[in-house]
Amino acid sequence: MQVDVRQQRRKLCYITSLDTKEDALEVVGGKGRSLAKLANAGFPVPGGFQVTTAAYRSFVADNELQARIVALARPAVVAGRASFEQSSAAIGQLFADTEISAEMSAAIREAYGALEGGAVAGTPALAVRSSANAEDLPGLSFAGQQETFLNVTGAEAVVAGVKNCWASLWTAQGHQLPASERDRPGVRGYGLRYDGSMMTRHDDSQRSGGR
Repeated sequence: MQVDVRQQRRKLCYITSLDTKEDALEVVGGKGRSLAKLANAGFPVPGGFQVTTAAYRSFVADNELQARIVALARPAVVAGRASFEQSSAAIGQLFADTEISAEMSAAIREAYGALEGGAVAGTPALAVRSSANAEDLPGLSFAGQQETFLNVTGAEAVVAGVKNCWASLWTAQGHQLPASERDRPGVRGYGLRYDGSMMTRHDDSQRSGGR
């Protein structure tokens, strides 16, 4: 019973509502924080849910990925210039080869299943968006550095979309941010980067401001 309670608490920390009041950058990332504030201010926003940064951190920690990510996050010299294309591809493959835990997958599937159905009952189409902790900052913005996946239908595809969003935290363009911002403590340091994911109903996505 104690294990079940602990697992249930972990599942709860992985998922939060779009209109959460716990909207710190460290919890839901910049994009999720902005949408939560819009929802709580009474603006119309599409239905959906958020996967918190705690899920990303657990995925990385449980699979001992952090040291491997840092080791891979190094540029190669291509035609006399630093290129992060190879490191980005290697980190992306690392994420692709690593499974999301059954516990975390169940939490995402449960949140998806709680949404009202779309064209096929129980399978609404979602826009799965990254929400990194350095996106949409109060004084800076790095929006568009990570991926968005549109018209994602079915629980299995949503879980895969979440992992793809996490992998996109390490895209080549994300690596190429100014070093002064990328390595700022608590924001872009390689040991501190983390990502949340935001799910919104795709049929209502025009109300969320697109990407």
